[in-house]
Amino acid sequence: MSDPTRGITCSDMRRIVREALAGGWEWAGIDGRTHARIVWKDGTELRFGCTPSLASWKSTATDIERVSGITVWRRGNKKRSRKAIATSGFNQTYRSESAAAVSDEAARLREEWEQIENYLLACVSTGSRPNDALQKALRRQAIAERLRDMYQPIPPSAFPVDAS
Repeated sequence: MSDPTRGITCSDMRRIVREALAGGWEWAGIDGRTHARIVWKDGTELRFGCTPSLASWKSTATDIERVSGITVWRRGNKKRSRKAIATSGFNQTYRSESAAAVSDEAARLREEWEQIENYLLACVSTGSRPNDALQKALRRQAIAERLRDMYQPIPPSAFPVDAS
């Protein structure tokens, strides 16, 4: 049997009608070219536009739920918000730390960052390359990652400004 909802141009309307049909509603056909009907078990008929404007499919979904009790549309979006904080990168010790401890650690890390940054800038300006420069650069990277994990700002010297 062919799909009875093939004449419905709105994908949202087509989806809710298919869910209603799966939930016990019966397809009663298309009236003319732009309106269709579905019938509930008690004989209640519901007419809707096959080419709805704006969000009239939401009204149809609400009417289907009011008549039959079948929910074909849930308010809100099931997608996880892009703004949601992903906790997968945290371990339990980060979350259990008090705000004061986090603040103290962040201050200590920023101070260490500045010392390493000044040391590396001095090495660059003098043209020397001491043996511990690589270790210092790696430590600076580890500090930046820890500050990101703590949702703390990284010192601005981490982002060089183009002087041109």
